[in-house]
Amino acid sequence: MTRPCRLLALPALIALCAAAPARADGMLLGPGDLVEVTAFARPDLSLQRAIDAEGRLLVPPIGRVPAAGLTPEALAEALRGALVASGQMTGDALFVEVARWRDVFVTGDVATPGAYGWRPGLTVRQALALSGGEGRLPPDEFGTYLQATSAVERAGALHVARDGLLARIARLRAELEFIDLRFGGSVPSAEGALNREAFDEGGPAALDPASFAAVVARRVPLILFDLEVPDALRATEELILRDRMALALADDAGNRAELGALDGKLATLETQRNLLEETLSRSNARLEVMLKLGRDGLARAPDVDAAQTSYAQLQASLLDLLSERTDTEIARETQARALAGFASGLRAEAAATLAEAQRSLQETTLRLREADRSAGIARAYLGTDPAPAGKDLPPLVSYELLRDGTGPVEAGADTALSPGDTLVVRVVSE
Repeated sequence: MTRPCRLLALPALIALCAAAPARADGMLLGPGDLVEVTAFARPDLSLQRAIDAEGRLLVPPIGRVPAAGLTPEALAEALRGALVASGQMTGDALFVEVARWRDVFVTGDVATPGAYGWRPGLTVRQALALSGGEGRLPPDEFGTYLQATSAVERAGALHVARDGLLARIARLRAELEFIDLRFGGSVPSAEGALNREAFDEGGPAALDPASFAAVVARRVPLILFDLEVPDALRATEELILRDRMALALADDAGNRAELGALDGKLATLETQRNLLEETLSRSNARLEVMLKLGRDGLARAPDVDAAQTSYAQLQASLLDLLSERTDTEIARETQARALAGFASGLRAEAAATLAEAQRSLQETTLRLREADRSAGIARAYLGTDPAPAGKDLPPLVSYELLRDGTGPVEAGADTALSPGDTLVVRVVSE
């Protein structure tokens, strides 16, 4: 049984995340749900048990705990509090996962009424397919019905994909214009994808890095979209562009700061070298005097040795300093090359991503043309568009949901089902 990844040690977190199942976030527990309780510090408290008909979960150390109407997370908190209060735990991690949600029931005019396993995202249309379709739909028509439904869904998915690609392409074009504007000094054209009105009146080419950062931080649109795309996609691509801009500005500032630090270090090393060479020159002159005095018997041997040692130490210090200066010059040259190629690297990355998105858009557009033609025929068959002359449509169907003991509620084919729902299917006309 796989479990959701939560507050675990890193190795366990990685392993569990790789196999974590789809979550039913916010779904409430009810009688019949099979839950798994895991207490990592107290394996003896871990269990797998179904919630009883009264909505309670039996946990041996503390008895039956109310569970119906709670989310798995809320039940975990309730169990943890009860176990801590009873002295069974000391605040260790405890998790609750649903091993199997309660079934949904499909009844009425369907081929195979009965209970079917619930999963996140299950819709009326999918439950109808699981139960074999409307009972009065001829078997040889049911395959055509499913094909028509799939054709409509496929066309819808391609429209969503196309809108996403259009929004992404607009964002990438704006990103390329931003790179040229900030790092190349060029001004985007009026037909570009970057919103020039977002920048100061002084002219975007004259903006300093701080001004660019201020523009990125302001909540004004930065992308001009050529075609209509959903607002959610616009907002998403705006956020991505702002993040990309902010990251590029931060990286550039970091590169320039690093280059400035290396320049400052080189200047310091040069000053130190000049001072050390002067000191070394004086030490050499003193050493020559001491050697002459030593030869004439006018200087003690320890004094001559001390002068030689001092001179040797200064030479070693100079060699170390020259080596450090060489390493710093190499690092400075590397950093300068990185800074010089920073903008071209950004542009190459964005251009490659743009080219790939444009290729995907071409492929999606070609597939969409055929999908739209198929979907038009399918909608006519399903009755959502006017039918071609002489075409017999399938029965008209109504759907009702019985949920949590409430009365019937009308539902559509795309209505999401919850665990324990009862779906009533009625053919209302032939």
